[in-house]
Amino acid sequence: MRQLNEAEKKSRRKQFFDLLEHGLPPLVEVPTPDEVKKEPWFKDSGIQKILSVYAFEGGKMRAANGKLPAVFKAWLIDEEDGKFKDRPIVIGPTSGNWGLVSGLVAPIFNVAGFKAVVGSDVPEGKRVHLQSSGAGIIVAPEGVSAINYASELGKKPGYHLINQYTHRGTYEGGKWTMDHIRRELRRLGEKLSIFAAVTGTCGTLMAADLYLRKAHQPTLKIFGVASMSKAEDVPGSRYPEKLAALKEIGGFSYENIIELPLVASVTRDRAYALNAELYQQHFLSVGPTAALLIAGFYDRLREHYEQGTIDSLKNKDNKIVAVLYFMDMHLPYLENPTYLRFFQ
Repeated sequence: MRQLNEAEKKSRRKQFFDLLEHGLPPLVEVPTPDEVKKEPWFKDSGIQKILSVYAFEGGKMRAANGKLPAVFKAWLIDEEDGKFKDRPIVIGPTSGNWGLVSGLVAPIFNVAGFKAVVGSDVPEGKRVHLQSSGAGIIVAPEGVSAINYASELGKKPGYHLINQYTHRGTYEGGKWTMDHIRRELRRLGEKLSIFAAVTGTCGTLMAADLYLRKAHQPTLKIFGVASMSKAEDVPGSRYPEKLAALKEIGGFSYENIIELPLVASVTRDRAYALNAELYQQHFLSVGPTAALLIAGFYDRLREHYEQGTIDSLKNKDNKIVAVLYFMDMHLPYLENPTYLRFFQ
């Protein structure tokens, strides 16, 4: 980790606050997937006449990603609580976005550095990607989960654990994003009726519940989309059994937030194919969870059409206006041969 003097820390901190308060990316329109356009229900329903789908692109937060608000808030909370007074090494279980942002924010805090605790199965490419942000790497022993290993390591002197799966900053940081989304919708002249996100930590879903629905719009529908299963797991998401395991360690719950049931209908190949379509046909550089989310979103719309409940999704203008939360870009995932072949 690069060491900063106090003036540099102050300047860098201001950059993060300015970015979160004034520099978040605008909402963009999400193109309708080719597979959806061909489906009879989509043609017969006429839904395209009343449907507007927008995305918040977390990957467009300069060098960071959609985890920046959550990470920065968690670090600020622990700083205020005096957790950094002895200049610890901060650790956290992560193999991706949380670790990347933690590596970027660590130099502005009174810490000896940040180290990402990763599973033994995390490929070298992802480790290098983490290190590019200034993060160090701790590999959990084979057969031991990164979450469990980080929890034990965090009890030792000189370490401080920030666990994204249980820390309140994971959802409290979402206030920056949700306030920005509200401003963007006013700019666009739209009234939101659906918010959707992939289930990872479930922090984004909790933030939408707190800072959009409960604070401003009690009728807002919130969709949650997950991978189908372990065999069909899309990187960056979680499948139902993995979500259940998170709750056992005190992780966040989605059941009282989303419109049930959880959407878990999208195969990995289908998500990857759509991901390539988004990039090559529409020039949208978004990660695989964005494609998973789009496909799952339209699956839920189809269910509403088949059940005759589409009207329940409309806003006061008789439109369906949705915002989908995209977490990152596709480039870090191209080292995966299974993923890459859909782009070739």
